[in-house]
Amino acid sequence: MFLARGLALRRGIAASAVHASPGVSGDAAPPMRRALLCGFWGSVGTVRRVMAPYVQFYADRGFDVRVTWRTPYESLLCGFRDRRPVARDAYDVVHCMSGGSFTALNYMRGGMAVPRKLIFEGGPMLGTQQEAVNFLASLYPRVPEAVHWRLVRGLLVPGMRLHHGHSYTREYRAMLDALHACPDVLVLNGTADRLIDRAAIATTGAREILFADAAHNRIRKTHPDAWARTVDVFIRSRQA
Repeated sequence: MFLARGLALRRGIAASAVHASPGVSGDAAPPMRRALLCGFWGSVGTVRRVMAPYVQFYADRGFDVRVTWRTPYESLLCGFRDRRPVARDAYDVVHCMSGGSFTALNYMRGGMAVPRKLIFEGGPMLGTQQEAVNFLASLYPRVPEAVHWRLVRGLLVPGMRLHHGHSYTREYRAMLDALHACPDVLVLNGTADRLIDRAAIATTGAREILFADAAHNRIRKTHPDAWARTVDVFIRSRQA
């Protein structure tokens, strides 16, 4: 079911990019000029709608903004395409939402310059089996968890080996190594987020800020002022 849904989404969404020119703002931040926003898994319309305020937020602060997103199929089984050794742009800030973690980390594994600031919101998603089980549970909440685990171990795990040529665990560790290469990382999660793998996030060593009662991909919507202040302070701060 998980892979079938991913295939269906893949037909509906291309890996897309949207650019936004910097807006006019009296308190723009000149030192940081380029931002890459890696969107979550979803339909084109949903991703564009949810990411629009993020684009505006960075544009208002003097950034040239690029938005990109992938489907579950592209992220989990075809992520190697984002790791092809081709020249990539450098960014001051990379801001990932949920499954957008895969896009950014695969870019970095493929040679993209390490960004000055890296933000994971609703993540980071690192490709653990627990994440896959949580994702299935969000799609099919009435199905017993044991069934989700059987699907992950029986279909997704072999699929990862087939597509990547190595184990699920090795892929997860490669993602973790890419994250550790970035010197300034901020993690934003909600206490009501049921999709993330909290045990895996704890191994990143990144600074995490929790927002009370916020569900997955809902932090900016439920805590707009606190979200804006937190991100603003982080992107403006000097690297420790």
